[in-house]
Amino acid sequence: MRTLGVRQILGPCAVGSLRRDLGPGTLVIPDQLVDRTSGRTQTYYDTGGVHVSFADPYCPNGRGTALKAATAIGQRAHDGPAIVVIQGPRFSHPAQSHRSAPP
Repeated sequence: MRTLGVRQILGPCAVGSLRRDLGPGTLVIPDQLVDRTSGRTQTYYDTGGVHVSFADPYCPNGRGTALKAATAIGQRAHDGPAIVVIQGPRFSHPAQSHRSAPP
């Protein structure tokens, strides 16, 4: 995509929340993630290993633009929490959810 001139990608997804205050209809713009997947190639590159910093996995400009657009149209939006990515497609069982829940 970079060779085609793409510089940013918006990748929406539908997920559940471990927080009651972030119920259905809330647009969440995450700032961090916890990757609990396994058995997958850990790179987007076809040849060789390339290490990319994952300290800030989401573009601050893209996040800001999404939040501003949501506010402009009156969409309930939340800036922030980390998301937990699990192996799928499947739903987690309660023990997994509790392990990942915020304190």
